[in-house]
Amino acid sequence: MVQNAISSLPAELWQEIITMVIHGLDYFNPDRYDVPPERLLRTYRLIDELYWEFRMEILRIRLVSRTWNEYTQSLIHSACTVVMPVEENQVIYMIWATRIAAVPFFKPCDCWFGDPCAPCTLRRKQRGNFKQILAVNNRLSVGIIDAADMEMIKALYTSSHRFPNLRSLHVQASLPLAGKHLRLISEHFPGLVLLDFEWPSQSEYIALNLPNLKSLRITGDHGESLPIDGWKVPRLTAAMLGFNSGSMEDMIAKMSGVGFNLKLLGLMKCSRFDPTQPTALWTTFPNLTALSAPIKFLLAHPPPPGHPVQYFRADDDDIDNNENEMVASSLLALVRKWPTSRGVMGWFKWKLDFEKVLRMDAGRDKGNDELALRSLVARLKVGAQLEALGIRYNDAFGLTYAEANDKFGGPNGEDVVAKYLEMAQAALG
Repeated sequence: MVQNAISSLPAELWQEIITMVIHGLDYFNPDRYDVPPERLLRTYRLIDELYWEFRMEILRIRLVSRTWNEYTQSLIHSACTVVMPVEENQVIYMIWATRIAAVPFFKPCDCWFGDPCAPCTLRRKQRGNFKQILAVNNRLSVGIIDAADMEMIKALYTSSHRFPNLRSLHVQASLPLAGKHLRLISEHFPGLVLLDFEWPSQSEYIALNLPNLKSLRITGDHGESLPIDGWKVPRLTAAMLGFNSGSMEDMIAKMSGVGFNLKLLGLMKCSRFDPTQPTALWTTFPNLTALSAPIKFLLAHPPPPGHPVQYFRADDDDIDNNENEMVASSLLALVRKWPTSRGVMGWFKWKLDFEKVLRMDAGRDKGNDELALRSLVARLKVGAQLEALGIRYNDAFGLTYAEANDKFGGPNGEDVVAKYLEMAQAALG
């Protein structure tokens, strides 16, 4: 009866409904940072995880009715994973793709340092096959391209009119994107809402001009040369900046011209700052909701009263090193005085912690690595205390302490954590 009612809907209506269901999934959201505030701590999800969610949703919809099954045939290839260089049979599927995930091709071969063997010769001839997709006359539905290599990027430039729907571009992390390519991206894809790339050291300055850009992620080695302060990105709301050098205040100053509307800011690997000097971060970013930074920075410069920031992610190992007890206790004290705090995230995995708890051998753990045992004890204690305060304590995968306890804890509701902490405290003395 339900199937008959669904099938009787006007074709335009049920097509719109199915499209909304499919393309409403995270897998087809061109902006990975466009999430509810409580999820800002977990600003990434594994591509495989999202892909299989999409496939299962397709399967469920195909079982609704014959009509829906027929319509979803056109959506089966919405998610397309290609190996670069592109195989000929993949080109056909890419024509219907909404999201393309490019996987770099590398296969060790005995001919690597000599004359190419027959299979390698064929593969080398196939480089450039991506251009075949650009020969179609109609516009393409591709909205997201992940891990694009330089061959793909150059092909995109020459046929950008085929990709009017492109909103998200992720360049391979190991592929530095020089200034001339940023200029071409601005010229050919002004509709981008997300751009993710690596910035090469001592790159020439190019003014990035993307009026619709909301999320920007840049990694690199030399933060001092980053020219973002002159870029035209008026709608930017999320910026994740990761460099091996560069002080916190330098990065804050560079962002001052484009960061007024930022809700998410990540200052990763920026370790140099003077804890005795005031910071301009809180006045430069008055609308910030989530901050990723070294935890010692937050301890030295806590948010002032009235600032709307709610979530913090520790983008370093401070909470998992030999200072963990001091850092954990300081973090807990800070959160208690931070009335708007809703969640904290650290770079650890609750699954590994609870696996150790379930083994219940604190004495052996101390003998193997006392610092690791102290780190685990501190983390479990802070996790339980923050949960009691109604504040999320997330691991690197976004799991809270309470969620991890339900998922990985002891059977029959046994409080194995309390038992383990008692054993660990006895072992530590």
